[in-house]
Amino acid sequence: MFKDAKQIANKIVDATTGPLNTFDQTVSENPDLIMPLAALHASIVALSIAGAVAIIRGHQEVRIAKEQTKQIRMKAMIEFHGKHHPGCRHGHHGKPGMHHHNPHLLAQHDDGE
Repeated sequence: MFKDAKQIANKIVDATTGPLNTFDQTVSENPDLIMPLAALHASIVALSIAGAVAIIRGHQEVRIAKEQTKQIRMKAMIEFHGKHHPGCRHGHHGKPGMHHHNPHLLAQHDDGE
């Protein structure tokens, strides 16, 4: 059993190192391929870095836009709640305890809805 497992492990190691050995042998036989392969790998790395930076910036812009929207909503709510209609006293128009500035909502409430 141990001998079979060892043979299987050796086959796996040979299969995974095969491409490395082939690559090493190809580069040894053709040293003029080193520069084009280096340029190819460098361009792939550069494009990967540029893509990652673009994604990070995009996420930051989304966060900034969400925060700006949140602040605008909060500011609008503060301004709305800070200003009431002239002569308006909370709970003194419509049904008792109701405070609607929207006439459509007031009409719906008066109709029993």
